[in-house]
Amino acid sequence: MCKEIAHEISIKKELSGKRVAILNFKDLAGGSSYFDVYIVSKLTSCFFNTSFDVYIVSKLTSCFFNTRNKEFSLVNRMDIARLIDELEVYGEQESFDLDKWVKNLRADFVLTGDYRWFALDKKLLLTIRLIRPEDGALIFSRTKEIKVDSDLERILSTPYSRNRLIEAIENVSSFNTKTVNQKWISLYVLSEGKRIPIDKEAPVIKVGDKIGFSITPPMDSKIYVFNYTPLQKEVIFLYPISVLKPMVFEKNKTYFFPECIDPDAITYTVEPPIGRACIKVIGISKDIDIDLTSSLMAKDGYFILTQKELRSFLKILNTIPPASWWEDSINFWVVDHK
Repeated sequence: MCKEIAHEISIKKELSGKRVAILNFKDLAGGSSYFDVYIVSKLTSCFFNTSFDVYIVSKLTSCFFNTRNKEFSLVNRMDIARLIDELEVYGEQESFDLDKWVKNLRADFVLTGDYRWFALDKKLLLTIRLIRPEDGALIFSRTKEIKVDSDLERILSTPYSRNRLIEAIENVSSFNTKTVNQKWISLYVLSEGKRIPIDKEAPVIKVGDKIGFSITPPMDSKIYVFNYTPLQKEVIFLYPISVLKPMVFEKNKTYFFPECIDPDAITYTVEPPIGRACIKVIGISKDIDIDLTSSLMAKDGYFILTQKELRSFLKILNTIPPASWWEDSINFWVVDHK
């Protein structure tokens, strides 16, 4: 569906030579106001309500990047992350000025929309709109009915974090976007001594399960892996570890974590909290002399990123040429072991 929408929008002549920002969607089921989006001369609240916001924006971004012959450019999600951080720093968390954002993002058009989940009917109505903020013109609008499977239901029923640190980290992505079906990081569960790949949109993992993940870099890279949940006040780096010298990970070679950094550690044991968790990886070309952990403190051997260090972390990342770094992530849902 996203691929079809991306194609329809990409052939719009009005977009030639312009910049398009993909902003988050509104859950029509409820929620308080966070974004104000100008749609056909009306201000309508647009709020981070569920994890579906992250999901649909990621899908649309990937499809647009992989649409051939488009004559417009997308606003980098890193700019979104930077502005979310500024909202926190300058105390503007509860208000949003679209004109200010459009100016900061240098966006000519905004792609956004809304959705309504009908749980009993197991369906989702998703509306996608392309708006020109300058005059409120609606350039494109399409409503699709989507069948809700168990994975999508889990995503829709998971609240999105109001934590500004996590919101910013969620928006960290690079222009080195993989194809729709390509993965640079994959999750697995260890069962009877075998790695069982998990290939679902929203996999369920039980507390106490033994898991690991594999990374296959698209370039020779220095790698940074961190883990977080929506409620955390800090992001914990699984790699690099402060007491070990970082290694270079070769292009297209698959590495299994944690085994590749500690042969005696085959898996990680899943622990609470219950709910959504994410493992994100950032890879930087080995030829770039930059260390993302240079401004971070270590605790018990692990680097920690908090709101205090977020701005310097994003600033360092923004100095790297877009073609010289990449990003990928995996989400999973932790449940009680019963």
